[in-house]
Amino acid sequence: MKLRSVFSLIAVLVIALSSTSAIAVSAASATSGVSQVSSTTGSQNYLVVYSGLAIPSGAATQIQKAGGTVVNKWSTIGVILASSASTTFRSSMMKNSGLLG
Repeated sequence: MKLRSVFSLIAVLVIALSSTSAIAVSAASATSGVSQVSSTTGSQNYLVVYSGLAIPSGAATQIQKAGGTVVNKWSTIGVILASSASTTFRSSMMKNSGLLG
C-alpha cells in the first residue's frame, strides 16, 4: 500500500509540474527510479525517485556526478526533479541502489 501511495503522489506531482511548465511523463516510466520527462529546452528533465520516501544526503552529488543539476526536490516523498543534457544521465543514475525500481 505504501508503494501505491508513492506512485499516487508522483502522479500528482507530474500533473502539477506539467501545468506550470512544458513537461510530461508517461505512467509506464514512472515505475522506475529515474523517469525521463520531456522538455522544450536542449536538456531533459528527470524525476529521480528514491526508495523509503526519503532523499539521501548525497543525492545532489550523485546527480552532479551523473551530469545533472537539481531543479527542485520534494523530501517528504523522496523525489527530485533533475535536469541534464547528458545522454547517459538515466543509466548513470540507475546504478545507485537507493532508487525505486
